Parts: sequence; C-alpha cells; structure tokens
Amino acid sequence: MRFFPILEHLQRERGVDLVVINDSPAATSPRDVARFCSRYAVIPARGMGDAGIVERGYFWLRGLLPATAPYEYADPFAHELSERILEFVGERRYDILYYAGVSRADTFVRLKAARIARRAVFDFVDSPYLKAVRESATVMGLSRAKHLVHTVTTRNWERRLRANTDCSIYISAADAAAAGMTDASTGKVVVVPNGILAEADTGEPLPADLTSGKTIGFLGNMGYEPNYLAALRLHDRIFRPLKARCADLKLVIVGRDPVPAIQRLASEDVIVTGTVDNIMPYIDAIDVWVLPMFTGAGLQNKAIEIMSRGRPVLMSSICNSGIGARDGFEVCLADSDESFVDTALQLLSDPLMQRRIGEGGRSLTAREFDWAAITARLETVIYGELLPSARPQVMRVGAPTRDAM
Repeated sequence: MRFFPILEHLQRERGVDLVVINDSPAATSPRDVARFCSRYAVIPARGMGDAGIVERGYFWLRGLLPATAPYEYADPFAHELSERILEFVGERRYDILYYAGVSRADTFVRLKAARIARRAVFDFVDSPYLKAVRESATVMGLSRAKHLVHTVTTRNWERRLRANTDCSIYISAADAAAAGMTDASTGKVVVVPNGILAEADTGEPLPADLTSGKTIGFLGNMGYEPNYLAALRLHDRIFRPLKARCADLKLVIVGRDPVPAIQRLASEDVIVTGTVDNIMPYIDAIDVWVLPMFTGAGLQNKAIEIMSRGRPVLMSSICNSGIGARDGFEVCLADSDESFVDTALQLLSDPLMQRRIGEGGRSLTAREFDWAAITARLETVIYGELLPSARPQVMRVGAPTRDAM
C-alpha cells in the first residue's frame, strides 16, 4: 500500500534501482517490481532463525544493553547482506539511498558507510519505540520490568539510527514525535503518511447474513497482534453488551490470516471472513466500523480506507493518533469499553449521524491522504538540498514490510 505508489512516482520522475530484501522465497515476484524500476534485484536473506544457538544467545544478551539494537531488530547476517547489495550496485553512485522499514537496519548503516549515495534517507514507517511503549502499557507484574528495559533500549537504538541519516521519515506525527522529534525544524525528521489506493468493485457478493439487520465491523490483517487483540476486545467487551441492547446486531471481522482465537469467534451472530478478493463491498455494507486499538503504532491504513468510502468509523485515540481526525466531525472517538458501547449504540440508531460522520471522514481523506500530493512531497523531502537536479537516480533498498492493517 505504501511503497508501490512511491516507487511508481520516483521511477517516472527520477529513475529507480530497486533492491528487495527477501525473507521468504514466495514473498516477492519479479513481476511485482519490474515495472517500478530501471534495474532490480531480489536478494534472499538469512534471519535470526538461521543463526546458531550460541549466536542467538549472544544477540539476545547484547539486546539487553542500553546502547545496542534490541534482539528483534538485530541482524547477525548484516555484513553478508550488505556485500550482496554492493555487488548489485557495482561502480554506480546515486544521489539517494532510500531504505524502507526497520527490518535489517544494520544493512542501512553499512551501505551509508560505503558512500554509495550523496544522501541517505531512512523511512521508519512506524516508530519502534512507540510500538514498545504501547506494548509495555498492556503488560503487568514482573514482565513489565523486562518490557520497560526493552522500551528504553528501543528508544536509544532508534535515536542512534535516526542520527545516522540525512533524513528520517515516519508515517504519522505521533510516530515522529515518539522518540523525540527534536530535529524537525531542520527537515531531518518528516512525516509522510500513506495515501488511498482505490480498489475497483468486483461485484463480489456479500454473505446472506449481511443483507438484513444492523452490523458493526472490524477490518485488518487478522494475523497481526495489535489487530487481533483489538478484534477480541471488540467481540468480548463491546459487541456482547451491544447485542444485549440490539438483538439483530451482527459483528463482521474482515481480514486475512485470522489466528485461531479469531476463527473460534465465528457463530450465527459473528462473521469471520478470512481473505476476501475485494474488501470494498464489505466496507460499503457495514453500518458502523469499530476499531478499538490499544497497542501498535503507525497510521491505521484500513481506517482511512473505510473513511474514504464515506462510512462512519468509531475508533480509539491510539488509532486516531496517526490520522488527526476531529471527534464528532470526521470520526467518533472512544477509549473505555463503556464509551465504545454508548457511542456505537448512538451511531447504530441514528442514520443521519452515520451519514454526517461518514461524509466528514471522506472529506478528510480526500484532502490529506491523496497519493499524488503525498508522492510529490516525498520527492522534495528525500532530495532536500540536492534539488533542483538533473534527473538523478534513486536507489531504494528495503525489506518488504508486512501490511499490518
């Protein structure tokens, strides 16, 4: 959702050499990337699971130190990977090294040190520190101390990584500010959100259960922990009390790779779709979308996708932190279970309110999340003081990031 529009714009305006760091042989097809670049390489990469027990133990202990990369971001094969990328680069030199995603960030550091580009730009997308902070808030007891140490280590690592860039990009203002957006005035830290990719309506039929009664929905990758935890909260603590007050209400959970805990929710009143060919018929059919996120980071892509279709969204403050919508105008906000229940009931019983909130959300996304404006801004951001230039080359290097929404 994020990188294909960016690549398409940069290839058209500047020219791109692309490296895809491939953790899974089936993850990336050359046909997927060839039209977005002048040259490309798909480079298989080994991960922590390929390291020996002693090496994994070393990186785990090392990750406890405040001045090193946390274990989940450590890469024992960074040297090997960077050498393969440098083989692809050869004698070429670029204006921009654009690295996307925090996976294998040590490779970015090595490539920058090799001076293959005049500017090194790191697109964090989401803030690892903000994600760690929100996860720590959900942990209690002795495990909380461990999580707090991890949070501090992650913050320090993110700050050091950012200091090693010429420009750092985040998907939302909340992410950019999390680890301290102290260098924003210099243009070294900037926010570039995702935009909307409209999907054509394939005419996919809806389940018969959705043709009558009232519905609330949740949309997201249901194998991603912040999503399935929010969906479980929706079912257990919001939908059930609503059902007691609205007998014909149904809950629809739309998204690929549902974990077993989500699959078990399926019943006469709960529809779990799994993967669907096109989500648009579902987005348009659901009366109210409820996104009670309480962990995670970044911009909630599916929220802006729903809003762009003019459907009303009831979401948590965390979910809205990357969007900046106004409560009661473009979305409805709630944080406690009780406020979610009360506001959802109000929306379900008031079609005019649904329409007003939906249209407000549609206007916001059209104004703030248009890809044409976003990609033009991104080009200005990554080139910085190199503009204007005579159609320089761009190199984007990055591991394909999982669509978390």
